[in-house]
Amino acid sequence: MIPRYSLPRMAALWDPEHRFLVWLRIEILACEAWAQLGKVPVQALEEIKARAAFDLGRIEALEQKVRHEVIAFLTAVAERVGESSRYIHLGLTSSDVMDTALAFQLQEAADILLEDCDALLETLKTLARIHKQTVMVGRTHGVHAEPMTFGLKVARWYSEMLRNRERLAQAKAAVGYGKVSGAVGTYAHIPPSIEAYVCERLGLNPEPVSSQIVPRDRHAQFLGMLAIIGARARSSPGIGMPSSSECSPSSGRHWTASRPRSATCSGPRLPKWQSPLPKPRKALPPCRTRETP
Repeated sequence: MIPRYSLPRMAALWDPEHRFLVWLRIEILACEAWAQLGKVPVQALEEIKARAAFDLGRIEALEQKVRHEVIAFLTAVAERVGESSRYIHLGLTSSDVMDTALAFQLQEAADILLEDCDALLETLKTLARIHKQTVMVGRTHGVHAEPMTFGLKVARWYSEMLRNRERLAQAKAAVGYGKVSGAVGTYAHIPPSIEAYVCERLGLNPEPVSSQIVPRDRHAQFLGMLAIIGARARSSPGIGMPSSSECSPSSGRHWTASRPRSATCSGPRLPKWQSPLPKPRKALPPCRTRETP
């Protein structure tokens, strides 16, 4: 993620270290489930829990060599665990770990977005009530039309954000599915009880019918929801237009010479009396139209 445009809480969820921590948690949960079936010795499980760790630099170095991120991760962990590492990743395929971890991370991300939606809704509700009687110019196609109130404009944003929150909650539920069903989803080397154990403790649902991967329509729905919220946020032009150069009583307040608007508009907004544009010497003649013969 680009640090300048990333919120710290959200960026932390997609940091490589956090991703590997989720991978490690899935591997340990699978070992716990195997131990309940008597396939992993209790002592080995305790050693795995006590010693399982990794070093990011070591994983990166191994990946350059083996060209496989999961093998690099498992090798780095095995170096820390020792002999008991033979039970790690038992019966699993790479996508069991990667896709289940992705579902968990998307749940974490959705929780942050839902929390922010709730905060925004409260702010919009308060703003709409404060400006219930604040008169402003209504516009159609950007042109002055009938008068309206700023409270009504904010109420529209509030109503749309309510729908966006519903979409986000639905998308979170749709993407909250993991899989621990083996190479092609047939449970040939791992029983469904392992999958149920891992998913339950991660707050996920087992994918009803999977292949090597969790079906990608779930992720498409989640990303589509984000696109809808971003594309249909009508508040953006409603806030942006009053801040434009032509009608900007409120723009430029946070732009300074040390923090310009852009590379092509580097200076701060100047008061009218400091405007560098020359005044016209005389008015332009009126536009003449051709007379119809």
